[in-house]
Amino acid sequence: MTIDKWYAMKDHYNFDKGTFKKDKKKDGQKFTLMMWRASKKVGFGISGKFVVAWYCPKGNNPDTDNDYLKNVCEKDKCLKCLKADKANGDKKWNTCYNKIALKETNLLRKDYKAKDLKTLATSAIGAQKHAEKLLKDGKLSDSDKTERKDCVETIYEHTVSKKEDLWDLNNKNIAMKSWVENKKYYDFTSGKSTPKVDGEDKKKSNLFTGVVWKASTEVGFGIAGKYVVAWICNKEGNKGDSAEYIKNVGDKCILDDDEKINECYNKKALKAHNEKRIDHGTPELEWDKEAAKAVQK
Repeated sequence: MTIDKWYAMKDHYNFDKGTFKKDKKKDGQKFTLMMWRASKKVGFGISGKFVVAWYCPKGNNPDTDNDYLKNVCEKDKCLKCLKADKANGDKKWNTCYNKIALKETNLLRKDYKAKDLKTLATSAIGAQKHAEKLLKDGKLSDSDKTERKDCVETIYEHTVSKKEDLWDLNNKNIAMKSWVENKKYYDFTSGKSTPKVDGEDKKKSNLFTGVVWKASTEVGFGIAGKYVVAWICNKEGNKGDSAEYIKNVGDKCILDDDEKINECYNKKALKAHNEKRIDHGTPELEWDKEAAKAVQK
């Protein structure tokens, strides 16, 4: 049967990396389309020896390794994400979510000049325990500081209106993006929280700085229902004076910490500049890094 032939193409797919064997991507994608978790509906057409399937929403799109990892799971492994860790007294942590969350978090950290974090099982166990407590209590609270030791804690509560919302939380970087959005409460120049914005508490800046803290090296994530908990450890972030914050929280807009060129402002200013020049029939300018470097000084 055609379905069996498509399924057999799984041999061309690498479940651990979300990639395909060389020159076998088109064949492997026949399998990944069948398994794509985000697809909800399917229709089949048949005429003679030809069979066509349309999946909605379509799978294999966008074409990135990370999206394959989120959407295509190896047989018998997807339902066993909450695993007991024998080295830590059989306590449980969600290995699948930690894999996804770690990759997404490290991608965000790169934007702020922070090195990749590594998964720490003991932190994942602690974060999972607290996430389950939040789900049981039905309200936000901090975990016991003595349990997380030198780890900074960040918590996210997802708005859930339908089942698909929980799937999104488990398979996308929703929590990480939410934490990073709190950068609006942080002043990169002074290393301090900004005054209240839109009536929100300025302490929210710590949700952002804790995630991108350069000195931190390890992390563990917990997820239960609509709650996500991260314990980011060794070294604990959000500690010290403003100089320590400036040292550990990189500015996404600054190309080089020594040169201090503000790429964000340069792009914005160049665009505005050229729009005015076009109005007057003047050729557009090109951005020059050396000129920006010199004038910044």
